[in-house]
Amino acid sequence: MRGEFSSIEHNSFYVSFIIFFASFTLKLFYFMALDNPTPYPGDSFYYIHYADNLIEHGVFSKDLSGSPVPDSYWAPGYPFFLAICLKAANFLHIYFYPFTLLAQAVLSGATVALTFLAGRFFLPAFYALAAALITAFSPHLMTLGGEILSETLLGFLIMLGIYCCLACFERKHSFICWSVTGVVFGFAYLTNPTVLFFPVLFLLRQLWLLYSSNISLLSAKAIAVLAIFFVSIVLAWMVRDWVNVPANQSTTTDRAFENLVIGSHSQYHKMWRENPRDPNNPADMDLRQYKQDHAGFYQAFGGRLLSDPLHYAIWYFYQKPLDLWGWQIFVGRGGIFVSAPNSTLYDKSSVASTSLVVMKSMHYWLFGLALAGFVFALRESSFLKKESILLLYMGLISISAVYVVLHADARYSVPMRPEMYLCAMYTIYKIVTSIKSKITK
Repeated sequence: MRGEFSSIEHNSFYVSFIIFFASFTLKLFYFMALDNPTPYPGDSFYYIHYADNLIEHGVFSKDLSGSPVPDSYWAPGYPFFLAICLKAANFLHIYFYPFTLLAQAVLSGATVALTFLAGRFFLPAFYALAAALITAFSPHLMTLGGEILSETLLGFLIMLGIYCCLACFERKHSFICWSVTGVVFGFAYLTNPTVLFFPVLFLLRQLWLLYSSNISLLSAKAIAVLAIFFVSIVLAWMVRDWVNVPANQSTTTDRAFENLVIGSHSQYHKMWRENPRDPNNPADMDLRQYKQDHAGFYQAFGGRLLSDPLHYAIWYFYQKPLDLWGWQIFVGRGGIFVSAPNSTLYDKSSVASTSLVVMKSMHYWLFGLALAGFVFALRESSFLKKESILLLYMGLISISAVYVVLHADARYSVPMRPEMYLCAMYTIYKIVTSIKSKITK
């Protein structure tokens, strides 16, 4: 196994650098062509205020007053990233917005390169390269990289965490590798808490393999080190909330409840797009009524569920997953955009506009192939490849499940698109291999 991994890394290392620079350049073309008069709408506005308060007051808060009070409504990872960008831009005497887009272009390029490197653990080079190419041209990943939103950072951290896990399969005796993996997943959690269950599932899978069959890709020591570093970061943030955030301030729990309420109404997005400020939107009415009475909402929602179980079964098990992994971003301009730029590269380049049409036509095919790949993964004969591809599905399933329970929008699946493309390429690889084996018999 070690020799197999070493060969993969040796042959792919230089290719990944070429992929990084090509993807980075592509992102730069998009950002240079971007004309966005309102780059800080919605969540972006508050992310920047969090970053400002961190720099000016040393307080994590979205409070707009001169004496901000600590809160934990949003996760701290992306505001800290923006704070670093603000400090660096000021030091270099350049504007914050283009500097942040440049930093996100670096993260985007690295994500594409990591997609290729991760794919090489269970795919031939051609298929791993195809997944990286699709990732590089993904319109959603492109446009979200031009927003002051957390998706680019989160996507990079998730893919980095996956690659670190795969690297740990080889370096069983590397304390540093295990530690870095735990830290990366911890940072991903701090960027978006929906990641929480992914490393937990991965660790549980390794424990099950270790103690049920005495076969595991990680030792008990490795599992313990990963868990300690990851849990330490999660607990550190929880202790901060308990010690530093007043009881009357907004918390992550409040935000999760708001998304749960929104996600319980199948007509929310349709009404929001017709009129975002419609006071009769049932989700907004519930939020006003049950903001301080969570138990009351659960009781009311339980009654609605029991009165029309078929509707809610279709909503939660079919429509919400489709909304999450669909093409249309609902809360925002729509399509592939959250904000409303005057023009982008897709308006100015025939090559870019053609890639948009091609990617849109391929999207649901790729999604369907990724779903089918789970069956192939369960039947995979190679233990190493099976655990590698199952790692991706653990991330896709665990993070998707959180959004399906809460609020599903295509924007939220964007950080997981590279994993979806890898799974789709895995399915194509297995189908092609099967056809070739039958032809040669």
